[in-house]
Amino acid sequence: MALREATLLGIIIVFSGHIHSVLTTQNVCKTYGSGIFYTFNKTAFHLKTTCPVTLTRFSHAGVDCHILVQRGPNGLMDRVEIIVNKITTLVHNNTVTVEGSRISLPYDHTYQHVFHYGIYTRLQSKVLPLSVTWYSVADGVSSLWMQLNQDLVEGMSGLCGHKNSSETTQQLVLTSVFSDDQCLTQDSVAQTNTVSFGRKE
Repeated sequence: MALREATLLGIIIVFSGHIHSVLTTQNVCKTYGSGIFYTFNKTAFHLKTTCPVTLTRFSHAGVDCHILVQRGPNGLMDRVEIIVNKITTLVHNNTVTVEGSRISLPYDHTYQHVFHYGIYTRLQSKVLPLSVTWYSVADGVSSLWMQLNQDLVEGMSGLCGHKNSSETTQQLVLTSVFSDDQCLTQDSVAQTNTVSFGRKE
């Protein structure tokens, strides 16, 4: 009897998980290596720059979101800035700060939860269906992906692209890279064979 109940429970869990994954839209954008970007529309390109770049910027249900990264000369991201609902989370010099104060993990806030996710660190928003996951090494962040568990919203901008995006890579770069005389941007190159990292839930 107990075996039959356990089997039935296992079947229910498997099917309910399958139904949940079918009903939940997952849009993923990634950046890794010395400047590989993988957009929501599943196109990839390489952009080598030490300038700050907007991965994505959008507003949904009255909540603003802006995610920026900046790479150092070695190609690693030495600055990741995640702004959700006017709360700024900064990853810099192997530390995580929220509103200027260094935090220890796990960190639970009214608007977000930051925690270890295996070998990664993850920020899970409580006000948007959004998570940002990154992998830190000694000199910076080597890989980062953001996942939006809903359809893409109108008015999105950034290198991750947007809903019904018809922009070229060059157009995305022009509108998403903050150039000045303190940073350098090299030509972007489309990628045909890229290796993705991490996992999606």
